[in-house]
Amino acid sequence: MSATGDLVRLLRYDWDPSSWTTAAIEREIDWTEVVRIALDHGVAGLLCRSLRALPAGAAPGDIVAAAGAYLETANREGASRVARLMEILDTLAADDIAALAFKGPALGALAHASATIRPSRDIDVLVHTRDMARATDALSRLGYRSESLHAKALAACYQSYGQDIMFAPQRPPVEPHCAFLPGTLAVDLDLEGFWRRARPVEIDGRVVRTLSIEDSVLVACLHGSKERWWRLLWIADVAALIHRHPDLDWSALSGRARVAGVERMLLLGIDLARDLFGCAVPETVCSPMHRDGVLLRLKQQVKRDLFQGDAHRGPPDRVSRYYWQLRERRQDRVRYLWRTLTTPRFHHYGMIKLPDGLFGGYVVVKIVHDYVLLPLWWVVKGRWRRRAT
Repeated sequence: MSATGDLVRLLRYDWDPSSWTTAAIEREIDWTEVVRIALDHGVAGLLCRSLRALPAGAAPGDIVAAAGAYLETANREGASRVARLMEILDTLAADDIAALAFKGPALGALAHASATIRPSRDIDVLVHTRDMARATDALSRLGYRSESLHAKALAACYQSYGQDIMFAPQRPPVEPHCAFLPGTLAVDLDLEGFWRRARPVEIDGRVVRTLSIEDSVLVACLHGSKERWWRLLWIADVAALIHRHPDLDWSALSGRARVAGVERMLLLGIDLARDLFGCAVPETVCSPMHRDGVLLRLKQQVKRDLFQGDAHRGPPDRVSRYYWQLRERRQDRVRYLWRTLTTPRFHHYGMIKLPDGLFGGYVVVKIVHDYVLLPLWWVVKGRWRRRAT
């Protein structure tokens, strides 16, 4: 078994710790590689928690001791992120801006029973689209700054990216979201429904609002699918949400995904969670998985990339067969293709400032830059390199 396989086995919900003792004795496990992969995939905290639950002698003593030290450090760093999240929520509330905490500490509390065990590079909050400009203004009082664009271009970026990202010295970035996915993926969700179904969650003694359990599962599957599932953490999130919430309303979850045309994205995340982490999924949910050959091929590709360490990393800003196959409805695939080919991105708006009356010209800027000038540049650069050698 590979080091990735050993790591996944340690994190499964249906494993028997006593059997691990025998397995560890019968063969040598590359613990250094297991730990390295766990760190790379964001599941080091979950691994450490599992290691401390193993029977004595199942893992080297220095590994178990290091797991305890790592958890202490992770809790301290996580507590700092929680404090920043509360500061951000309080700042937004002071300006009467509604906000939901999601991903990060909120997801950690819902899925893993710990707001600090799950690492996060930034702090995510959901606000209404109409409040995005006010939210960034409010966060600027905390010292956060983002790249500047004129107002119309900024509003277009919110629509195409679904978020902003703001930075401040000595602090993790904060990402105010008004959507869960880039507009180019052509996933049109009932966002107001997410707000209506929001639920409370306790984080560090405070109660904040976050997504409902069903919506948390759906958003986790959408995010993982957008990122091509290159981190085990995203699959572990889905598995933990399912495992810790047996009263999950599967019918409502499936119905919302079907209406939005993202059922394949949802089922891909659930199937990966069931396959890799052993969480229990009702047969009524599993049945559509067995009938979808495209879904099976996508799952096998994700698993192959994960176990070979060759997973794709990068934003979904180019036309890809993967994203085409993610969509089960023809009209959504066509919309994805059109939007990806024609939607200007942040750097296009920075190339030239067009007057508001010619704002639609940024589509032309994108097309000329991406499909004429950029290919020409690569051809010229390639010829120059060949001549230089």
